Amino acid sequence: MSKVGSIAVELRMAWWLKCYLRGVVVTAWLTGCEPDAARIGWWMSLGIKVTVRQAKKDEVSTVLVR
Repeated sequence: MSKVGSIAVELRMAWWLKCYLRGVVVTAWLTGCEPDAARIGWWMSLGIKVTVRQAKKDEVSTVLVR
């Protein structure tokens, strides 16, 4: 039987993603148009990277929400 270990999940956001999303919001507000959700999702998939790995023994479990 195998042991169940801890995992670490790391989410990294590209530096430009917040700027892009703010630009989408401002453009939608100025024009009164609805943004294309599929296109925004495509850019978000490029700008957010998820890494899952086995946690080290000395790592502390934390949840960071910003």
